[in-house]
Amino acid sequence: MIGLDTNILVRYLTRDDEYQWRQASDLIQQNQPCFITNIVLCELVWVLRGANYRLSKDKIINVLEAMKFLPISESFANKANRTKVVKI
Repeated sequence: MIGLDTNILVRYLTRDDEYQWRQASDLIQQNQPCFITNIVLCELVWVLRGANYRLSKDKIINVLEAMKFLPISESFANKANRTKVVKI
């Protein structure tokens, strides 16, 4: 099982760096069992609201709701004892 970190999600969702987006996309498209911890979700919101992206509250809500339908998410629960963290 792979735990997705904030950087992978930001690159995948914003596509602001083509090389890193491709790496994140390749990882996510493998359809391996993955999960996202609660702290990663908090960090994701913080980054998307920050100076670099300045996403509105409504846009962030839409992003989080869309993430529920990603085929890779087992759950948003913390399962740190069973994780292999992948960073790009």
